[in-house]
Amino acid sequence: MTRPDATPFVSQPADRAVSVICPPKINLTLAVGRPRSDGLHPITSLMLGLGPGFADELSIHAADQGPTTLDISFADDAPVVQRVDWPVESDLAYRAHRLVEAAIGRPLPIRARLLKRIPAGSGLGGGSSDAAGMLVGLNRLFDLALTEHQLVKLAAQLGSDVGFAVHVLLGRPAAWVSGTGDQIEPLLSRDTLHLLLLFPPASCPTGQVYRVYDELLGGASFDPDARPWAGDQLVLNEIEPSNDLAQAACQVSPAMQDFAGELRAMNMEPYVTGSGSAMFLICPDPGAAHQLYAQLLARQIACIPTHTAIRAH
Repeated sequence: MTRPDATPFVSQPADRAVSVICPPKINLTLAVGRPRSDGLHPITSLMLGLGPGFADELSIHAADQGPTTLDISFADDAPVVQRVDWPVESDLAYRAHRLVEAAIGRPLPIRARLLKRIPAGSGLGGGSSDAAGMLVGLNRLFDLALTEHQLVKLAAQLGSDVGFAVHVLLGRPAAWVSGTGDQIEPLLSRDTLHLLLLFPPASCPTGQVYRVYDELLGGASFDPDARPWAGDQLVLNEIEPSNDLAQAACQVSPAMQDFAGELRAMNMEPYVTGSGSAMFLICPDPGAAHQLYAQLLARQIACIPTHTAIRAH
């Protein structure tokens, strides 16, 4: 019988070890409403998990006793040079481990290593994917028998994108996400998008982007029932990308605006994912994505070719 987590993202190389590939996501569409009374913004978003070729890697080994350790570093082949400048205790993957221990009521001592490629603060959900990787990985390693519903419920306590990332790791990489990210409707897409991820030399703090968005009277036309496709068939190539936060992100970071202008001068249309700063180009096929990759790399523009993940069966 096939395990529910038997996807290209999760493997068990040894009895006491699990490896999880933690991929990024993009928001193909993102609509944002006015903040609620609790300060949170309602959203609707068509979220897509990306293939395992460009991802963070989480290795978890069961330990005979504590304390648990998590070593975090950026891979040498990461498209953007960064350093880990946050305490391990604040990392979402570490917090996910503590949360599972609290939920089951016993310690789960591990030795874990997180090798990162997804830039921090890029809007690609790297930290959320790492947290989901820890939830799914611990469930597999220790045979905890947590259901998908229980994993997603735990994920909601860690961040708005973590629940979607759990769905990606369990083989459902496309979803219509609403509420504050807590309402996730998995979708079956009939095609694959070939993409070039772009990494502007810019910083885009999420809180600041939302504040500027609110100042721009964002959310006035927000319709929680509007979907960017009709009928039962989701065809990704027929959907026009959109992002309500793109203008605010470019206002917060003029470097993003300049970066986008440079690409448009080359007849390329970049789209912002999340609250930025990462962007993406949609390419007709893998060959075109790699051709653009070579062209932009020659201009010293940080980028990586990838594609949307395929639903596991």
